[in-house]
Amino acid sequence: QADRTFFEKVALYPDQLVYLNSSMAGEAATAKVQMNPKTGEVLYRAGESEAMAMEETLLGYVWVIENLETLGLTRRTMTETDVDFIRNWESEAYRRKLVQAQQKPVT
Repeated sequence: QADRTFFEKVALYPDQLVYLNSSMAGEAATAKVQMNPKTGEVLYRAGESEAMAMEETLLGYVWVIENLETLGLTRRTMTETDVDFIRNWESEAYRRKLVQAQQKPVT
């Protein structure tokens, strides 16, 4: 059973942080991805293309975890430095996008 804490502790690759973990952030009731660990049900609160990106990332993540276990391979996770870099990079890109949207074209 995986919950938000599991995904935070087991960061495997950047897309997981960008599309999945960030979508689980915030209050459980308002998060874009909500998982019910008892039933396995996943609810996406997003438009179709964003939900598809989250779903594909989740399925890829589960596939990697299951196959590592099945094959008896060692799971290697991203370092804290790597995670911080991706999170800050994503945040910076978002901030730049907001700033660009506020700028008026020069006439």
